[in-house]
Amino acid sequence: MAGVYSEKVMDHFRNPRNVGELEDTDDVGIGKVGNPVCLIPETLIHMNSHLNRIESASLGDRVLTHNGMYHRVIHKTEREYDGDILILKNKFGDVTLTPEHMVLAIRLPKGDKFLRTKHRKELEPAWYHAEDLR
Repeated sequence: MAGVYSEKVMDHFRNPRNVGELEDTDDVGIGKVGNPVCLIPETLIHMNSHLNRIESASLGDRVLTHNGMYHRVIHKTEREYDGDILILKNKFGDVTLTPEHMVLAIRLPKGDKFLRTKHRKELEPAWYHAEDLR
């Protein structure tokens, strides 16, 4: 569904401002954030317990999300994008995404010590922008 985000929202997405931490707050707030341009339409995702192209997602389909659980599609957005595209290669195949897409990954120690270190099981995954991965 094109045009879901207003030009003002897209301007704040492209040029963030008013960012920081609030001190001495009593209220707790929860915000849901997302990226209006993340994956290209041909990207394979886990949907309804199978791999399917993201462009085939429909409202009500169940999609495997970042928390390892399936959630129903409640909204679908299509955006034109003319920026950089990255290809993330792993043992499951290639994933094509934008540089700002968040990826759960493990930051490896410098050099090739990861394959030989006895402490590799202690490495913990964290969220990184795709452009920060190597």
